Amino acid sequence: MTVAAQDTIVLKDGELLEAKVIKIGESEVEYKKWSNPDGPIYTLKRAHIFTIKYANGEKELFTESAAQRAESNDGVVGFIHKQPAANNQEIIDSYKTPIQFAKSPKEKASKSYFPIMAMSDSSLVSTDDLEMRIVPKRVFDAAYGSGYLVKYAIELKNKSGKTIYIDLANSFRINSDGSSKSYHSSEQTTVSQGSGTGVGIALGGVAIGTSSQNTVSTTFTQERILVIPPYSTKELSEHKYVQLKTNQYKTISDLEAYTFELPEEAPRPNVNGYLSYTEADAPYAVKYIVTYSTQPDFTNYATLQANLYARYLYGGWLYSNGIGQDYVIKFTQQYIANFWIDKGVILGY
Repeated sequence: MTVAAQDTIVLKDGELLEAKVIKIGESEVEYKKWSNPDGPIYTLKRAHIFTIKYANGEKELFTESAAQRAESNDGVVGFIHKQPAANNQEIIDSYKTPIQFAKSPKEKASKSYFPIMAMSDSSLVSTDDLEMRIVPKRVFDAAYGSGYLVKYAIELKNKSGKTIYIDLANSFRINSDGSSKSYHSSEQTTVSQGSGTGVGIALGGVAIGTSSQNTVSTTFTQERILVIPPYSTKELSEHKYVQLKTNQYKTISDLEAYTFELPEEAPRPNVNGYLSYTEADAPYAVKYIVTYSTQPDFTNYATLQANLYARYLYGGWLYSNGIGQDYVIKFTQQYIANFWIDKGVILGY
């Protein structure tokens, strides 16, 4: 007696269908139920099928093309123009908070100065799935090997239930002088130390290389794609460095800082005074572009964009290499009283 065998369709959700496959098209598969061979023909989208095991024992694995993946993403391939979320303007306005200047200006032009930044209304920093904020952080000053500075982290918050992928190679900081940087570096840094010396490493992931009885090699690399799990937050870049020798450090990656040089003929603020600007006449500006997708292969993608400009130029010098983490905050508050208390105050150290 001959026993007929059926085809088995395995769906991506794990369901098994006993069937007789009739036709496999570009986007759909037609089949009949094995239990009802004279019944109607059913269709399944290829995007929903993991594999088919045929009656003769052969298997066919189904992989999605870009067009098929786009079909499950509202038919979009390429760039998606995202609309601002309800809190987009609220975030922008948080970086226009009134500044509490703590000192009276003097009648003398200042040799040093620093910008106080604001965010432009043209920024798109919050969509339905991703949110960007610029957050002050106290970081160890690796350049001198002691003390702390304030720098700024670009925090990215995944507001969705899907994994979000950030393409660091297509995420940029663009300065008003035309210079720019990508947040992905292909550079590899390898540090070899004798077994008796050790290596000082700031917080952040490292990849350990080869080692021998007398030396240990540590290699630092960066992945191109930053993965943000659902409902979690990550920073676009880390403050990461390695100690090479006593009081000698190498920066692997860093947070944001805002410094620039005025042209010689440009006016300077007085000591403890300030010059104010609009976005149109600001002497300094920075643009951030963050490229992201919910698809690991970026079948479709979107961008966030934050536009910062110097709304004030303050006459003074903020650099403080204090030993304690709180010292740098107190030092700065001598000039800008609501610094750190109001996280929307962005200063150029």
